[in-house]
Amino acid sequence: MLSPGRRGAAGVTVLALVSTGLAGWGLPAVAASGVTPAVAARCASSVPGDVNGDGQAEAVIGEPLDANAAGAVHVLYGQPDGLVADAAGTARNDQLFTQDTGGVPGAAEPGDGFGFSNVLADFNGDGCADLAAAAPWENNFTGLVIVLYGSAAGLTTAGAQSFTENSLFGAGSGVSAELFGAKLSHGDLNDDGVTDLVVGAPGEFVNGAGAGGAVAVIYGAAGGLGQGSTSPDLVSQASRGVPGRPENADAFGSALAIGDFDGHGLDDLAVGVPGENGSRGIVQVLPGQRGTGVGALPAVTYSQDTAGVPGKAEPRDAFGTAVAAGDVTADGFADLAVGAPGENGSTSEPGFGEGAVSFLRGSSSGLTGQDSQIWSQASAGVGGVPGSADRFGAALAMARLDNGPPLDLAIGAPGDSVGSISDAGSVTILLGRNFGLSTDEAGGQRFHQDTAGIDGRPEEDDRFGASVAAPAIQTTGEGSLLIGVPGETVNGVLETGLFHQLVTNEFGPSTEGSRTFHLDSAGVQGTPGVGDQFGFDVS
Repeated sequence: MLSPGRRGAAGVTVLALVSTGLAGWGLPAVAASGVTPAVAARCASSVPGDVNGDGQAEAVIGEPLDANAAGAVHVLYGQPDGLVADAAGTARNDQLFTQDTGGVPGAAEPGDGFGFSNVLADFNGDGCADLAAAAPWENNFTGLVIVLYGSAAGLTTAGAQSFTENSLFGAGSGVSAELFGAKLSHGDLNDDGVTDLVVGAPGEFVNGAGAGGAVAVIYGAAGGLGQGSTSPDLVSQASRGVPGRPENADAFGSALAIGDFDGHGLDDLAVGVPGENGSRGIVQVLPGQRGTGVGALPAVTYSQDTAGVPGKAEPRDAFGTAVAAGDVTADGFADLAVGAPGENGSTSEPGFGEGAVSFLRGSSSGLTGQDSQIWSQASAGVGGVPGSADRFGAALAMARLDNGPPLDLAIGAPGDSVGSISDAGSVTILLGRNFGLSTDEAGGQRFHQDTAGIDGRPEEDDRFGASVAAPAIQTTGEGSLLIGVPGETVNGVLETGLFHQLVTNEFGPSTEGSRTFHLDSAGVQGTPGVGDQFGFDVS
């Protein structure tokens, strides 16, 4: 059984896994079952990620190493005051799912990694957000994605679905080590008004290239995922219109983000390819197309060698390990942030360096290098000091984190040292402005477990910031920052993990009133175990 590793954030983990020779095993996979989901009672809320229609988004916490890496997924429900898990029953308790939960497809088996990647989105258009949770290590790392549908009463297993490459594209399509589900994202790529599910398979065996990588798109419909008129797509660098060619350990699909980069009213898909060209890394944007989705229009490639993009593409930078999309400049075009956690690395391991984040602006012609930016802990106004394995940019989240209209960016640096404590981890905030990202006001602020108001203390290998997200938990217009700390030791249990929720005020994320959850918290289900890595993924 392979684990995410003591230092790896999700994107770096995938790159490490697919560069170890796993992708040549070629054992046949077994297709999982899928049934037509039941249509839930409609939810009145329009808040993304709101499962039960009460106006607050929920939070999903992955625990992929629970029970010898069988894995588990926790859903905590939003309240106006923040997340609450209350064993006394005065608020909705943590809703826990494993593959042994009644109605969830499959069976919990050691090494499945259920909960490695998760998203909440409305895949059947009923106004209730639904849960997609991946087990990319299922069936000898072939991979599986399970979908549970939301309702006014919360998530339900009625009409649950499961998807593999075999069930989507025919027997033999999925083989071992392809890591189907290692990354998930969502958006409306065929412009039918219903959200689609995007599934990264960075270990995909393509035209003889081990871990060349691929992305599957399963289109949403009123009857649920895959029940509409648009057939699922499987896209790789072997697909028509996608520049380049599949090569060993490219890991196409390691990171995913969706936004309307050209302002045409259609979502586009940005795909991280961090292993491309000696792990220099690239990002490729696949335009959406009304009625057909991705794959019909030519893709465009971006790297640190793209005209106007600061920096230089260098071996092991792993540009594209993390991506996040949204309108930072409030001009109507989605922009893209790209993590290169191996920037200025001093080892032979891809993705392990000081790290940097590039910011590319959207325009009427799509993403452009014009007026782009690069950020690191060496940038003026950014807190902290660059370290040789900080991995600044290993995790990214874009959301409104203050009361201004532009979106802001949270940047995870899980290897950052806090004082003399290595791999303690930190998260940095950059605020959106009409010219791009900024350290103005609360911008440049660096959070870690030595920050006043955040529970705990920095410890070696905590990896604070290995995962970040910002769902609209408390208000409809602002995100509440979630920070995963999967290596945290809780009450003597090593690497059982936790996560923090910071509230958002008019100036940015605040530690005043912050909340911390772990497997010993009242109302959180499950038992702390060594290496569970609760908080490995937050969404």
